[in-house]
Amino acid sequence: MNINSWMRDPYMAAYKQALIDGKPLPDVHNIGVKAFADAAERFFTLFGSAGKA
Repeated sequence: MNINSWMRDPYMAAYKQALIDGKPLPDVHNIGVKAFADAAERFFTLFGSAGKA
């Protein structure tokens, strides 16, 4: 199953909003990474793989 766009879309939305808000680039990156990680955790739970690594 390919969930790339479902992971990438929240990342890009957060990245875009942080840029619009005028955040410094290191913060923009961290905000995007956090959104990506949150999406990943959501899918880990959804697919039953949370805590199994």
